[in-house]
Formats: sequence, C-alpha cells, structure tokens
Amino acid sequence: MNMLLAIIILWLGCLSAFLGSGQQQLLATKLSKKYSLTVFTALLAASWLLFGTVYSGITAALLVLSLVMVMWLTIIFVHGHLSIRLLPFTLYGCLISAVLVQLGGL
Repeated sequence: MNMLLAIIILWLGCLSAFLGSGQQQLLATKLSKKYSLTVFTALLAASWLLFGTVYSGITAALLVLSLVMVMWLTIIFVHGHLSIRLLPFTLYGCLISAVLVQLGGL
C-alpha cells in the first residue's frame, strides 16, 4: 500500500511542477512557480519517505529520481500529442502509475 501511495503522490508532485510551466495548456493560467515547486518538493519528500519504508534510503532516493525523470518525460510527450483536460490527464497518470506498481514494476 505504501508503494501505491508513494507513486501516486510522486505523480501528483510531477504534475504540479508541470502546471507551473509556461508551456502547459491544461489550465487557463499557469500556477505560481513558487507554489508549484513547493508542492513538488513536499510531495517528492513524502514519496521518498514512503519508498523508504520498503527500500533503503539511498535506493529510495534513486528510485524517486528515476521515476521523476520518467514521469516528466511522460507528461511532456503525452501533453504534446494529446489534447486532454486536466482531470482525465491526472486520473490516467495515476491509473498508469498504480498499474505499474501492481504489476510489480517497482
């Protein structure tokens, strides 16, 4: 359960960092960069702590780093090729992340 919660929290953190970008088109106006990066940092730390209950601290940190890179690339590529609204985009990202955990990808 910690793994599922950690990856969903991490997905939401990556999405919040993206919503502070000027290139995003999911919201009419972008979020404040200070707010979005603060939320991203807090959710990243929470995810690292949750992954730390399963893995050692360094392994959890490397896992979070690699997942952030994958999630940012996924957000950018999907956002560039699909015109989708914020709620379905968020829900699909959470669902794909949850399936990854349940299939044993982590």
